Parts: sequence; C-alpha cells; structure tokens
Amino acid sequence: MEIVSLKNMSFGYITDTFLEAFADYDIDIDKEQLRAMLSRRGFRPELSFGAVEDERMVAFTFNGIGNFNGISTAYDTGTGTLPCYRGRGLASQIFNEAEGLLKDAGISQYLLEVLQHNIPAIKIYRSHGFEVTREFNCYTTSDPGEKCLNHPVLPELTIEEVGINDIVALGLDRFEDFSPSWQNDNNSIKRASESLRGVVANVGDDICGYGITEPASGDITRIAVSPVWRRKGIGSSILNTLSQFNCYGSLKVVNVQIDCLSVNAFLKACGFELKCRQFEMVKRL
Repeated sequence: MEIVSLKNMSFGYITDTFLEAFADYDIDIDKEQLRAMLSRRGFRPELSFGAVEDERMVAFTFNGIGNFNGISTAYDTGTGTLPCYRGRGLASQIFNEAEGLLKDAGISQYLLEVLQHNIPAIKIYRSHGFEVTREFNCYTTSDPGEKCLNHPVLPELTIEEVGINDIVALGLDRFEDFSPSWQNDNNSIKRASESLRGVVANVGDDICGYGITEPASGDITRIAVSPVWRRKGIGSSILNTLSQFNCYGSLKVVNVQIDCLSVNAFLKACGFELKCRQFEMVKRL
C-alpha cells in the first residue's frame, strides 16, 4: 500500500472513487455537484492524499487549504475508504503521512467536522490528537411554507438581491451570533460566489439583515438579522425570499453552533427539523 498525492489523478477518477466509497451512505451527489462542493471548500489535490494498491485508489482524504480564524489551515473535506478495504487502518495511514506534508507546506492546524454518531471515525481522530472545539446542529425542511412568515412584515421592509462579494465587502457577518464553520465562512463564500445568491434586507436606509443560499443544493449558507431589528419578521422574510431561489426541493442549514439559542430557536420556529449533530475538531500541527 502506498500513500500518494492526488495531484496527478483526474477529477473523473477521484469522483468515481468517492462515489464507490460512499455507495452505502445516504449521499446523493454527482460529478458536478462534487466539483462545486470541493471548490467551495478549497480543495487542493496536491495536498490531498490517497492509499493506492495495485494502481487503484482504495482510500482517500480530500483537503481544503485556506485561512480559518487567522490561522493557515487544512480542512478535511472528505475522508473515505472502499467498503472491502475498511478495517485496515488506511485512514490512519493517510493521516500519518498527510500531517507531516501539510506541516512542511506551512499549514498550522488541521480542521474537520464529523457526525457525532460516527463513533469509529471520532475514535480515529482522537487517536491522532484532534480535539473537539465546537458542536453543531444541522437542520432540514422539505417545505417551510407559511412558517417562514410567522411575524407581521414591516411595511417599510425591502429585500433586494445583492452580489455575494458585495455582501462580504459590507461586513454583514457582524450580525452573526457565532463564527461560521469552514464551509460557511467568507473565504468559502467567495470561492463559490458564482453558485450562490444573496439578499440584503433594508428598512429605509438601514441594512438590517442578509441571507445567502446555494440554490442547486438547497443550502441556506448564511442568514442573520441585526440585533436591533430582531423579532420583527425580518429573518422570516429573508428566509422566504431565499426559499424562492431553491432548485433542490428541500432546504438545509448546516453547522449551527449548538449553544447559539437564537438561531436554533429561529430555525425550529420556521419549520426546520434537526437532522444530525456534528463535532468540529482541530489538531495543531
């Protein structure tokens, strides 16, 4: 078994291996959706690694590279093993090889998210020195419907579509009650700006809230209202507008910090249901 960089592998081959590794998981994704997901998360094939046997990749870790909270970071955007090769410690072998190479490339920390019920994976990550930094809730709904408008709408409220880079430039993340996870932070949003749509809510000349969505996946990437304008139906109106862009059939909001009472309560009030919980884990390199 050899651990190699993915820099010389075609994206078609990477996709086929990914789909084979996750064939027994509840994952519905095609080649272009995978490409969009990895691009948004900063995928760098030259700093991603696979276990190869007889010229066949049988396990892998896809890494995104970027800056997270001011620190040069590698983000595990997907780790998988072909079913017939599981139980051989290949994920550990890849991590052992990757950590030194990432450190040599100037990376200071390794970041990942893992489902809380995935006990075997958590055990592996802990054995490699990863520590839990935050807990996240992930939500979904097939039809928020009228629950998106559960407050009277201010007559002077307007919601307009604005370019993603303009939203970032306005610094509207100051409205957030917690720091976004890797896949929802400003760097990821800018990487995926062409596939996202954003809106800004105004009352007169005052920007009072904003939201960003990825219509192709139904992902509500960001939604926030200024603290001074909350509980006036603005968040519900933003969510309703974003839902009209949706091409996926359902909506999802991932990585809501579990102790952020305001956002968790808002989503539940709008008809979202808790789908799963994740740990955010970090290892210093």
